[in-house]
Amino acid sequence: MKSRVKRFIRLSYIGHSINEIYWFILPLLLPKILYEFRLSYFGAGGLLTLYLVMVSLFSFLIGKASDYLPRWRILIAGFFLTSFCFAAAGASSNLVSLILFLSVGAIGVSAFHPIAYALLDESAVRQKGSIFGNFEAWGMAGVFVMFVINGLLLNIFSWRTVLIVSALPSLMMAFVALSTTAPSSSIPKSEPQKNFTNTAPRSFLLLLIFFVTVVFRIVSILGVLNFVPTYLMQDLAVEEHFAAISSGFYFLGALLGARIGGKAGDSFGHLKILMITTVAMTPVIALIGSVKNPWYIPFLLLIFGISASSAAPNQNYVLSLLSKGMGRGATFGILVGILTITNALSPLLFGYSADIIGISRTIRLYSIPMGLSFALFAAFNAAGLFRSVNKVIE
Repeated sequence: MKSRVKRFIRLSYIGHSINEIYWFILPLLLPKILYEFRLSYFGAGGLLTLYLVMVSLFSFLIGKASDYLPRWRILIAGFFLTSFCFAAAGASSNLVSLILFLSVGAIGVSAFHPIAYALLDESAVRQKGSIFGNFEAWGMAGVFVMFVINGLLLNIFSWRTVLIVSALPSLMMAFVALSTTAPSSSIPKSEPQKNFTNTAPRSFLLLLIFFVTVVFRIVSILGVLNFVPTYLMQDLAVEEHFAAISSGFYFLGALLGARIGGKAGDSFGHLKILMITTVAMTPVIALIGSVKNPWYIPFLLLIFGISASSAAPNQNYVLSLLSKGMGRGATFGILVGILTITNALSPLLFGYSADIIGISRTIRLYSIPMGLSFALFAAFNAAGLFRSVNKVIE
């Protein structure tokens, strides 16, 4: 059974590296799509918003359904649907068909995270922070490779061809999952978690506060990240490959940060690392929108990625404790849904603001929600609301 769990954990890492491609490929292609269809920043943000709203809605629905239906089959179907729809989107001849296929493909993309998080949470026996960290690291590695390869491909092929080529990894993952035995639903939970039954907080207020801090943080991270390639190409006048590789530095940093953050959380406390990384990102975002030399951007994005990804495994670990008693699929479905709907609204608002005051000023403006996230978390922690959580987690 232990070797079976290890095989599933390794497979989940690979699956995450592939699934993350479909979260970030559209921002990379957005400048080309924006130019071809003569979209405003607001229109481009609206395209991302529609796609991510679909991911958000179905993350919750599929996460809830996965507590009752065979998770593995849903996961496989998601990879097949993603591959077909992204290939069809690349072959589409107009904006309407592009939007249609991307919207349906978003359903396939939405299946992975709530199910994978739930299965990992149930499977991990110890060092759960490190496992969540490795999971995030593999996801970031996949996106980094995607940015580098697709950035080079964009110099040779059209964005439509790149979209079709990008559909292949999901198809391959679907066949790998088909040939793999699903993890057992009777995998025993860890002994430390059993000891939390009577002590882990279940207060709705704590969950609400936690999710609000997550929303503020994600507004800043993904609002900026979705428009970094466009900002570099249109405001700083760099070539496509430089914009793609520079954006990839965020994910290179995220690859490092996920591993560092997970281990640091296990050693020093998950809440503490979550708060430190949140406050560190505020000045970095402001600097990204302030510097005029494009050669500084990759290094700022590297630091940004390290900080953002260090927060992610600790966020997931804290949530697994705060949500004791809820179905795992539903819990992480809610998390992914909230993250995605925030991500969905953020580029729409970002695009609207960029049309009025410019991209660089909007990036600086988006450092404010990150500061609010830290301030809110720090205030309630200082007031003692998270005192019992600190005892459990640390």
